[in-house]
Amino acid sequence: MRRGLGFGHGKGYYNMLPLDSHIHRLSAKGVKTLPDQAKFYNPLWQKNKGKFYRGTSGGKGVGMSGVLGKGLYVTWTEGMASAFANISKEKNNGKAVVEEYQLPKDLKLLDAQSKTMMDTKRGLGVSPLDKIDDPVFAYALTDEIQRKGFDGVISDDVADGIVIFNPEKIKKVKAKTLDAKKTSLLDLKTPTVEILSAKTFDNKFKDDYKEWEQGYATTKIHPDGTTKVYVRDDGNNDYSREGRLLMHELKEIEIFKDLVKNKGMSPDIADEMAHNMNPVTVEGVSKTYEIDPNN
Repeated sequence: MRRGLGFGHGKGYYNMLPLDSHIHRLSAKGVKTLPDQAKFYNPLWQKNKGKFYRGTSGGKGVGMSGVLGKGLYVTWTEGMASAFANISKEKNNGKAVVEEYQLPKDLKLLDAQSKTMMDTKRGLGVSPLDKIDDPVFAYALTDEIQRKGFDGVISDDVADGIVIFNPEKIKKVKAKTLDAKKTSLLDLKTPTVEILSAKTFDNKFKDDYKEWEQGYATTKIHPDGTTKVYVRDDGNNDYSREGRLLMHELKEIEIFKDLVKNKGMSPDIADEMAHNMNPVTVEGVSKTYEIDPNN
């Protein structure tokens, strides 16, 4: 629907990714790559010097069945791994632990936003952009992707991260237990709502979306706590649908507040997590995205 709550700077988590569009299209010279192999893994590996992170508690993750497939999930920021560790702690009644892994530079990772991934999901009978949290689906998806020669999948969403199908391919370097802590949350004002015409909405928030995406609703939280929800009016007078879009945004604000105030997450990480934990259920929204023609 849109890129996060846009905490503090008017844009969402997309803008926090330590990559940009031209990196996404780089390729390693002299290295044979598979169709739709993620080309941004190499510069990301170089930036992190091969170090990636996983949040656990009691040796277990957050208990998701695997939206990218079955395997071991890691991410490229320690902050996001810490967020997952704190969530896992509540589920597993253990200590929150962040594990550090060393990943090989030559891993063949499928780009989760690629045409190959979308076609594979279509072949399994699901919408290309749906995140299916189901162990049977995860097994089937993994099998299909492995048949194409990939070691795993990488998303440009830091909350989804990377899944490695065979954990023996990577090495755990160390693990550290996190201190229990709470993070204070600024005093969020009661959200105000503004319905904008399609033209006004698209012009106002054009930088929040990739060129082939269409936004429908977005929330902006300013440093002083002012919170505004904007909904796009497509001119069809479908007030019930606009109401559901509004409720989706308000739910995400509540998730954000809980993650920051009660889970101890930093606002920027909570922004990403809230978006990830609040799937779009309004018909006609999640299926409207097209594949990037230049991906």
